[in-house]
Amino acid sequence: AMSLGGQIGMLLELVIVKFGVWVLLGLVQIICIARFIEIYVYIAISPIPIATFPSDDLNQIAKGFLKSFAAVCLQGAFSYLILSFFPILVSSNILGDTSAWGLLLYSLILALGVFSSSRWAKSVCNAM
Repeated sequence: AMSLGGQIGMLLELVIVKFGVWVLLGLVQIICIARFIEIYVYIAISPIPIATFPSDDLNQIAKGFLKSFAAVCLQGAFSYLILSFFPILVSSNILGDTSAWGLLLYSLILALGVFSSSRWAKSVCNAM
């Protein structure tokens, strides 16, 4: 029942939304992969800073490392929680928007949550 102009307008709107969602979900995936690589690097180098614990002069290095390591692990936990709650958020339609732009808004909320997990974890662990 739509005219040709309305169909073209709807197509353009959906292409823009699809591209925006694709970019945001790609960024979220890159951030998650980078966080897990960061965890793996911390685990790989952990014997070096932990070895400084017995020294009175160098034990601040080990304490700082443990704070940073706890923050990185907490980032992974926050990211997991955000990604696991995302389908529930979308299916419950909390924002009340069922349009294509609403899907873009939900994807933006997901990206902001994953980006903010680093700040949240560092503030919890006091590892700034």
